[in-house]
Amino acid sequence: MTARWRMVSLVGGSLLLGVGFLAFAQGPGDEKEQEVQASDLPKAALEALKKLAAGAVITKFEMEIENGVTLYEGSWKGPHGEVEAEVTAQGDLVEMEEHISPEVLPKAVLEAVRKTAGSDAKLHAEKLTTIHYEVKFTKNGKRHEVKYTPDGRAEGNEADGEDDD
Repeated sequence: MTARWRMVSLVGGSLLLGVGFLAFAQGPGDEKEQEVQASDLPKAALEALKKLAAGAVITKFEMEIENGVTLYEGSWKGPHGEVEAEVTAQGDLVEMEEHISPEVLPKAVLEAVRKTAGSDAKLHAEKLTTIHYEVKFTKNGKRHEVKYTPDGRAEGNEADGEDDD
């Protein structure tokens, strides 16, 4: 009986730990997407997506809340396949994903992928373009370098420790 209870406790504890991890991983920074109509987008976001599509018909619009920030996504067919672009309400590009054939990957990338995945692995590739802004400043006598996303999120702060005195 004791061994059985130990097993039940172990399984129950593992299950609880797994559920807790899942809840933590899906915390308040969750992404929430919903399909919308072009008329639901802010004017600047819609204009930016149309400009990025360069005359291609945008087949799908989505509104996404990512880390508490609302972003707008458009999808269309590009020369190599599906293209998705994500912009802010002000029309600033956050990220662009272009589905591409593995054959158009740079040689060094394809060689590294084949080394990792194996020569017979079926590959699906995307070309990602992300926008970040690097800002350098001095605070309390120390120089800092911070990267920001177009929606204002800081992504790292490097302080070089040198005084500007």
